[in-house]
Amino acid sequence: MSNISSLFHTIRGYLDQIEEISKNIQDQNLTIEINDAKSFLNEQITSPGLEAIAMPFFTAFARDPNNSASTTIDFISSIFHFAEPQLHPTEKLLRSSLDVITEIAKVNSEDTKLKACKSLTAIIQSLSGSLFLHGDNLYNYYNAILTLFDSVERNSRSSEVIEMTLHETMRIVIGCYDTIAFRPHFITVEELSQFSINQISLYSLFSLSIIPHSQHLATIHDVDMTVAIKYLSILENKFSKNTKILILKTLYGILRSRSPFFTKPFFPDVLKLYVLPIILHFVKEYEFDDIDVVSDLILTTWSIYTPIFEESLFKIFNDGIIPMLKSKNNEEISHACAIVQHIATNSCAVFVDLFSRFDLNSKYSNVFGKTLSTLISIIDSESSTYGISALAAVVEGLFNFYIGPRFHSQNDIKENEEEGLSIFKNNPQQGLEYYIQNKFVKDDKKEIGNFIFNRNDLDKQSVTTILESDAYSECLDEFLENNFKLEKFSDILLNILKRLIIPDDLTHIDNILTHFTQKFYRSHPSVYETAEDVYNMIFASIICYANTHYSDHTDFSFEEFLRICGKNTQNLGEIFETIKNTNIELTFSHQEKYFTRDQTQYLFQQNAKSSSTCQDKETVDKMLKDSDLLDIYSTAANIFQKENDYQKYINSLRCLAAAFKLSAQLYRNEVCEIIFEAMAKFSNQLKSTEKGRDCSSFFTKMISEIPLSLQFLWPKVIRQIADEFIFNGAEDVYASTQFIDNDSLIDFVKSQSTLACEQLKEEKASVTRMVRRMADVLCYNVNRPRYIWTKVWNEVSSFYISSQCCDICYLVSSIIQQIFLTYIKGHRIEQADFNDQEKILNQLLSLFRLNREDSKFSRRVVEDIGFVIKESKGKMRSGWSPIFSLLLESCNEFKKEVVVVLEDLVSEFDRNSNKYCVQYAGCLSSVCLVAELQDVLHLVPFFSVVISLCPEENPIAWKSIFNLLLALCKRSDDVCEIAAELAIENALKYSLAHSNKNDEVWRYLLEVGFSTAVNSAKKKELKRKLAGEVVSLLFGEKGDISQEEISLFLESIYGEITIAECIEEAKKRGAKEEIIEILNKVRNCK
Repeated sequence: MSNISSLFHTIRGYLDQIEEISKNIQDQNLTIEINDAKSFLNEQITSPGLEAIAMPFFTAFARDPNNSASTTIDFISSIFHFAEPQLHPTEKLLRSSLDVITEIAKVNSEDTKLKACKSLTAIIQSLSGSLFLHGDNLYNYYNAILTLFDSVERNSRSSEVIEMTLHETMRIVIGCYDTIAFRPHFITVEELSQFSINQISLYSLFSLSIIPHSQHLATIHDVDMTVAIKYLSILENKFSKNTKILILKTLYGILRSRSPFFTKPFFPDVLKLYVLPIILHFVKEYEFDDIDVVSDLILTTWSIYTPIFEESLFKIFNDGIIPMLKSKNNEEISHACAIVQHIATNSCAVFVDLFSRFDLNSKYSNVFGKTLSTLISIIDSESSTYGISALAAVVEGLFNFYIGPRFHSQNDIKENEEEGLSIFKNNPQQGLEYYIQNKFVKDDKKEIGNFIFNRNDLDKQSVTTILESDAYSECLDEFLENNFKLEKFSDILLNILKRLIIPDDLTHIDNILTHFTQKFYRSHPSVYETAEDVYNMIFASIICYANTHYSDHTDFSFEEFLRICGKNTQNLGEIFETIKNTNIELTFSHQEKYFTRDQTQYLFQQNAKSSSTCQDKETVDKMLKDSDLLDIYSTAANIFQKENDYQKYINSLRCLAAAFKLSAQLYRNEVCEIIFEAMAKFSNQLKSTEKGRDCSSFFTKMISEIPLSLQFLWPKVIRQIADEFIFNGAEDVYASTQFIDNDSLIDFVKSQSTLACEQLKEEKASVTRMVRRMADVLCYNVNRPRYIWTKVWNEVSSFYISSQCCDICYLVSSIIQQIFLTYIKGHRIEQADFNDQEKILNQLLSLFRLNREDSKFSRRVVEDIGFVIKESKGKMRSGWSPIFSLLLESCNEFKKEVVVVLEDLVSEFDRNSNKYCVQYAGCLSSVCLVAELQDVLHLVPFFSVVISLCPEENPIAWKSIFNLLLALCKRSDDVCEIAAELAIENALKYSLAHSNKNDEVWRYLLEVGFSTAVNSAKKKELKRKLAGEVVSLLFGEKGDISQEEISLFLESIYGEITIAECIEEAKKRGAKEEIIEILNKVRNCK
C-alpha cells in the first residue's frame, strides 16, 4: 500500500469519528463538509484538494473543541506525516493547522496537548514545513509551542515534551545552514523532496522586511533565525513566569550555537534591536526572581559577541542595574544586587572589560565606579543583606581574576618533526623503543646515554624525563661521562643543562644534579670537603645564570653567589665569571621561582607589557584605588561589628578577606596591614564566641591563599596564628609555606624562631605549639633544594638545641624523628656523599648529651632512634655516626633498648653503608660485653653480616672487627664458640683476598691472629676444627706460604692441639697432598 493509499485509509477513519461527533453538534454545514470530504477521497486529488478534506475537522473543532480536538490533531499529524511531492498540505492548510494547535491550549486534556505537540514536530519535519514554515508562519509556529507550554503545569510530563519540541525546532532552524554553499535553491518540489530538513537551503522572496539592513545577504534561514530571536524577545508579559524562563533558556541556547547567522553584517542590529531589550526587560522586572537565567544570558552574549555587544553591556549596567541599585524599592535593589553577584561570581572579567572599554574613556561615565560605590552606599540601608553579598562577590571575583595564570611555558619543538622525534617527544619510553627497533641505537643503557649525548635535536623535556628516571641510571652515568670530557666545572654544567628543560623546582632534576655532584666531587677530592659543597655550587650557578641572562637584572653579585655556595672554594671566582659571561640557550620551564622576590615583582611588571592577561591585571590595579579598598574595608568592618545575623557578618568577612588578598596582590601594603590588624583584633576580642571563631577561620584562610605576597607581614602573622584560640585552625597557613619563594620561607622560619625564643624566656606554654609548627614547616618544605632546606633546618635546629627545657626536649626528640622520616620518604634514596640525614640525627645526639642526667629522656631518645631505623625501610644512607655514638654511650644503662636497635640496624646495612662496619661492630661488641647472655647469643651472629659487607680495601676495619670478636671470646663457652668461629671466618676471608705478604694486617694474622683465635676457643674440639680450617683453607689456597710459616702457626697452638690432630682435621677438609706432606715434615722435625 502506497503512502497516499495509507493516508486515505487513515483519513476515512478520522472522518467516521467526526461524523459521529457531528450528531451532537447538529450543524447542517458540517454534514455537507463531511460528505464532500468523503467524495474527494474517492478521486485523484491534488494538494489543494486536502483543504476541502480538512474543512469538516476544523469546523467540528470550532463548534465542539473538547470532543473533536483529539481527532482533529490526529488528522493534522497524518496529513503532514504522509506528505509527498504530489500530495502535501498547502500553505493555507499549514496556517489553519497552526491556528487549531494554538487553540488546543484551551482544551482540558493533557493527552490532547501532547498530541498537539507531536503534530508540531510532524509539521516542521514535513515537506510542507520546509516549503512554508518561514516568516509569519514560523512566528505562529513558535506562538503555538509557547501557548501550549503556558497552559500545562510546570515540571509535568507535558511541559517536558513541549520544551523538547521547542529546542528541537531551534536545532532544526540552526542546522539548516549545513549545505548552503553547494545547494542555494531548488527548481521543483520533487527535487526538494530528495533532501532532509537539515540539508535544505532556499533563497527567500518574502519576509525579508524583518531583517534590519543588508537584506540582499539574507537567506531564508537568516529570516528564520531572526524570527526566532524577534519572537522570543517580544514578550509583552504575554506568558507566565515558567514560559518566560523557557523563552530565555531557548534564546540562551540559540546565542550559544555559534551559527553562521551570527557572522552576518546585520547580526549586530539583531542584538541591539531584539536581544538587548529582552535583557533590559528582565533586568528591570524585579518580580522575575530567576536571576541565574537572566545573568547567564548577559554573560553568554558578552563572552561570545564581544566587542559587538559592548555598547549593549554598557546600557545594561548604566540604564538597568545602576538605577535599580539606587532605587528606593528594596525589591528592585535586591534584584539588581543578585544580578551583580551572579555576574561577579561567574565572570568578574565583565567588570574589568567594562572598566577598560568605557571607564577609561572620558566620554563615558564611570560604570564600575558607580556600581561599586552604590553597593557600598546601600550596605547601611535596609538592603544591607543584598548589598554586602554582592560587594563580597565583586571583590572576591576581582581577586580570583587577578591571581589567574601569569606565564605560560612554550614548547619550541615543531609538530612536523620526523617520526622518531615526534614519538620521543610525546612518549620518551616509546621513542627509545622506536629508535632501538629501527637500529638507531642498541638496546643498551650505556649506548642510549651516548645516543642522547650525541643528538641535539631530541625534545629536552623527554631527555630530562629519561635521565631523571631511576630505571636509566646507567644511561645517565654514560651521559655524564661524555660531558666530563670537558675540564671546567662551568663548561660541564652548562653543557648538561642545555640538553634539559630546567624546571622551576630543581628537585625535579635532583637525580641528574646528584649524580653530577658525586661524579665531580669524587674527581676533585682535594678541592671540596663534602659533596654538598659541589651541590650548592651547582644551585648557585643556575640562579646566577637565570638572573644574568633571563631577566633585566644583571647585577647578580659575587657576594650573593658566595652566600648561596656557603664556602669560598678553589676557583669559585673564576666559575662565577664564566657563568656570568657565557651566554648559551638554556630552556627554563617557568622563570618565576628562580628570582628573588623583588626581582619577581619587577619581572611580572615587564611581562605585563607583552601579555594581554597581564594587561587585564594592570587594569584591576587601576580599577581600585586605595580609597576604594579602604571604603570596602570600613563598610565591611562596620557591618561585622554591629551585626549578629549570620549571613550578614559572614558576607562582611568575605569582603574583608577578599579586600585583604587583593590589597596584598596589588602591593598596597598599608591597606593590607590595616585590614590584617582589624581581622586580628576581631579574632582576639571575640575568641570565645561563634562569631569570633568564624572570623579566625576567614583570617587563617585568607593568609594561606596568598603567602607569596605577605613577606612584609610574617612577624605579625606568626604572632597572631600562634595564639591558642586559632592555633589549630592555622594548619593551612603552615602548609602554604611550600608555595612561597625561598627567601620568604627563610624569613618565615626566622620569625617563628624569634617568637619561640621570646615565649621560652617568658615560660609560656605556647612555646610547645610553636616548636611543633616549626617542624611542620620543615616537613612541608622537605623537597626544597638542599641548599634552602639546609638553611631552614639550621635555623630551626639551632633553636631546638638552645632550648634546654626538659619538656621541650621531649617534644623536640619526637619532632626530629618526624622530620627525619618525612625527609627520607620525601626524597629519593639519598646518595652517601650528602650526609643530610646525619645532620638531622646529630641534633638527636646533641639532645641526648645535653640531657644525659635525665634517665627517662635518654631512654626515650634511644627508643626514638630505634623507631627511625625501623620506619626508614631501607632508605638510610647517612646518619650512622650519630646513631652508633648514641648507642655506644647508652649501652651500659639501656642494654635492652640498645639490643632492639641493633637488631633493626642489621637489616638496614648494605654496600652503601659499609664504611660504618667498624662502628657497628664496635657498638655490637660493647653491648655483647655487658648484655645478658641470652641477648649476646642472639647478637653475636650479626657479626657475619658486618664481615660480609666490610670493604676489602680497608685492612684496618678487618683487623678491628677481628680483635672485637677475640674480645668476646672471654665470655661464656657458647659465646666464645660463636665468636671464635666468626673471628677465623673474618681472618680467612681477608687473607684469601690479599696476596701481598707485606700487608701489615696479613702479617699480623699469620704471625699472631690465627693462633690467637684458635687458642681463644675453650673447647678442644672447636680448637681442632678451627686449626683444620686454617690449615686446609689458608695454607692450601695460598701457595706462597713457606714451611717455616706453617711451622710457626703450628708451634703457636702446640700444647693445645697436636700436629697429628691438625693433620687429621686437614684430611677431613680435603687439604691438598702437598700441605699434608709439609705438615708431616714439621711433625718429624718436632
